[in-house]
Amino acid sequence: MNRKDVVCWLETYMREAHGTAPFSEIAKAAAEHGISKDQLKRAKKELRLTSVNHEFQGAWYWQLPQETHEPARSQNTPERKKRFVMDPAFAPSPNCLTR
Repeated sequence: MNRKDVVCWLETYMREAHGTAPFSEIAKAAAEHGISKDQLKRAKKELRLTSVNHEFQGAWYWQLPQETHEPARSQNTPERKKRFVMDPAFAPSPNCLTR
């Protein structure tokens, strides 16, 4: 699978999981599709997923980002604003729909 396909697969998986899933389940499902853990980690970074551990020594969960940043003129300007755009029921990105 190429990078775009892996990103699309992970995005679809996370949306079907309503935005949060245990990493162990993600890795198992990915392996069944021929996706390595390294490929998953690169896709995670591109999708800006976060890792969350809810309990001491508990399972790690990956989750979709809850917010995104609007493009700013400069990385250091105070004009940089946050805007909430995520809803667990939103549709896949257009990139995943074009094949």
